[in-house]
Amino acid sequence: MMQDLSISFTNALESGDLDFLAEVAECLRKYISRSEAPPLLELINTRIVPQIIELLDPKFYHNEKLMYECSWIMTNIASGEQKYVQYLVDLDLIPKALNLFSHPSLQVKENALWILANIAGEDISYRDLLLERDIVMHVKNLLSGLDDTVEENFLVQIAWLISDLVRGNPYPEFEQVNYLLSYSLNFIE
Repeated sequence: MMQDLSISFTNALESGDLDFLAEVAECLRKYISRSEAPPLLELINTRIVPQIIELLDPKFYHNEKLMYECSWIMTNIASGEQKYVQYLVDLDLIPKALNLFSHPSLQVKENALWILANIAGEDISYRDLLLERDIVMHVKNLLSGLDDTVEENFLVQIAWLISDLVRGNPYPEFEQVNYLLSYSLNFIE
């Protein structure tokens, strides 16, 4: 099954048909979203993950379904073992995920929150890498663009990411997260 999906993905990518590519990405996402033993290594072994990450580029933002499916695939991989998180970090997923905060779709932004929270929560070295990549400013900008109609689940995802950014031993330096903590508390009030 995975091999067939990989071939379909490659064919859709080569054809430039983004709608078909989004459909194949949805099939991939559903296939790896199994609750028991998700076949993440099987997906990684197809060697299409770098292409999926490349599709998270702003030049494809106009295809919301593609962004949604590709970002959800990354969320699933980032929820796996540390070696999978390291694989995604090595493929430079972090800046792509941070850029997704500027996508117009709240669902895509939420997937970006999931990706980054999964990465930050895996190990303090990843948390620190995100702090070095100025995640605090990205989250602040995300929060400042929200209004009163935002769904509770979205706020829960933000809180989860913030909790992953401030925990661990050693704790991050207070100056790194102080602004985020005070800004988010003001937002909640």
